[in-house]
Amino acid sequence: MSLGSGAGLNGIQDVCSTAVFGELAWSGEVHRQVVGRLDRDGQRESIIDAVYLHADAGSDPPMIELLGIKASQSKGIVDPDQGVTVTRAETGRIQALARDFLARRNIRIVETATSDDVLAPEPPPPVGEDHGEDEGGGIGELEAA
Repeated sequence: MSLGSGAGLNGIQDVCSTAVFGELAWSGEVHRQVVGRLDRDGQRESIIDAVYLHADAGSDPPMIELLGIKASQSKGIVDPDQGVTVTRAETGRIQALARDFLARRNIRIVETATSDDVLAPEPPPPVGEDHGEDEGGGIGELEAA
């Protein structure tokens, strides 16, 4: 069944003790809720199995990373007495996914400059030099050809 279709479903715990996920939700709580539907009164098995099917390409790697980040962010809310875990998001996978998506649609990627690539602006010219202005200080008029 899909992740959302089992909402409010009861009785599945009488016939099943394994959840197989063929799709990943944006929130790990959705997965926990599905497993919780199996771990109810009436379950005959002492262990509930959860199997997550995923690929090494496509959207699965960034989704798995996102779920890990969300889980680590919510730990302090779910269990405030637990220690703090510092994690850093790895953006390379999501960037690779975006590049692949755009390349399949023949959309050219224009790389942006990084702070190391930015050049310092040219200094202003010394005071008193001719900058193409007329003597009155205004911009000179264009002459017709």
